[in-house]
Amino acid sequence: MVNRQNKTVRPDQPLTDMKITIEEAFMKLGTKNNDFRVWAETAEEFEDGKPLWPDMQPQASGNSFILLFLKHFDVQSQTLRGVGHVYIRKLEKVSELAGPILKLMDWPTGTNLSLYEVSAYRPFFLLKLY
Repeated sequence: MVNRQNKTVRPDQPLTDMKITIEEAFMKLGTKNNDFRVWAETAEEFEDGKPLWPDMQPQASGNSFILLFLKHFDVQSQTLRGVGHVYIRKLEKVSELAGPILKLMDWPTGTNLSLYEVSAYRPFFLLKLY
C-alpha cells in the first residue's frame, strides 16, 4: 500500500514471491518514513492448485486490468460500507460493472442501480438501488 499525492492510500504492487518474509518484503518494497501496509486478497479461481490473478501488466493496447474498490451507500440508513472489489479492463464500459456488482450485493439480475464516481480524493464507486 502506498500514500498517493491526493491523500488516498492504494495498493501499489503485488507480492509475487510467496516465499519472501515480511521483513524482506519491507526492505524491498517498504519506505522508511511510513508503516509497511499490506492489502491481502483471497483468490477465487485456481488452476492446478495455483491461484489465478488478473494480468496487471500494462498492455500495448492500454487495456490492462484495474482494481476498483466498491462501496454501497444505503439511502435509508445513511450508511456507507465497503462491499468488495473487482478487476475490470480500463477500456470497458461502465455498464460492465453491473454484473459483478449484482453478484457482490446478492441482488437479482436486472436490478436497477445507479453508479456514482466520487471525487478524485476518493476514487470509489457508490451504488444506489432505485
